[in-house]
Amino acid sequence: MTRRKRIALFSLGLVIALALLVAGGAVLLVHTPWGHERARRFLVAQVEAFLGGRGHLYLGRLDFTLGGHVSVDSVAILDDHGQVIAAASHIDLDGSLPGALASNIRLTRLLIVRPYLYLELKDSVWNAQRLFATQTKGAPPSQSNLAIAIDSGEVRDGHIVLVMPDSLPRLPPVRRDFSHIELVAGPAKLRSRGATGGLAPIARLAVESSRPPVTLRQAAGAVRWWADSLALDLPLFRLPGSRASVKGSIAWAKTGPAILELLLHADSISLADIAWITPMIPKRGDASARVHIHNSATPHDVQYAVTDLD
Repeated sequence: MTRRKRIALFSLGLVIALALLVAGGAVLLVHTPWGHERARRFLVAQVEAFLGGRGHLYLGRLDFTLGGHVSVDSVAILDDHGQVIAAASHIDLDGSLPGALASNIRLTRLLIVRPYLYLELKDSVWNAQRLFATQTKGAPPSQSNLAIAIDSGEVRDGHIVLVMPDSLPRLPPVRRDFSHIELVAGPAKLRSRGATGGLAPIARLAVESSRPPVTLRQAAGAVRWWADSLALDLPLFRLPGSRASVKGSIAWAKTGPAILELLLHADSISLADIAWITPMIPKRGDASARVHIHNSATPHDVQYAVTDLD
């Protein structure tokens, strides 16, 4: 065998060995509990470094495949005082790995089970803003080419806690709970390249609110959002005894409470569904009505104006 042939065979063997080594490493990382645990620890370390001591990430079991399927059991983000800001008992998603590497994230399916979100406004700043603050004061926001789309998304048994100061500073903060949240949405564009907003068609939304005491049985329509506001257009809005439509907007600034401007129109509404607004509304009977929900005059006080009650 000539020297040239020996070099060629050696080079070929080296390439095959390297390919087998890479393939074996990929199999070890993707298809073994050892690999999943190493990936989990790496992800936790990256998030902890990003939070910079302002909070912590707890991540339970992490499973994934090269096909783009990811499954997470028990995940939570806590602030530096140990308060849980966001959590979920289970997350399932399917997506495209090559697209994610190119900053074009497309999830064909996203399922979040029992998500929890705690939002508190204190000293005109939301707790989530403190936790994820990355920009230096006065620095312009960085541009990003990241695109995120979800073909089908579902939330099961979600819970959101909203804590805001009372209109009288000496009184305790006002807490509002939005529980038993059920959501089916998509296809949704959460973020697009060259755009500053997003769109999510809503197939079904259900939620129970503590303040105001409202049970939303079903809503459907669309939600659009931008950096400082979102717009709602829900042609279907069903309460226990009422069928209505809702349009409006919610705007917010970097500091301070959100500004609500919502209009509910119902051709047939059960008075029991809106009797909590004022004792002047009887608790029995049906009628048509328009309800204006806003807080532009006093941001901490949500006001309800009932008109065209017939």
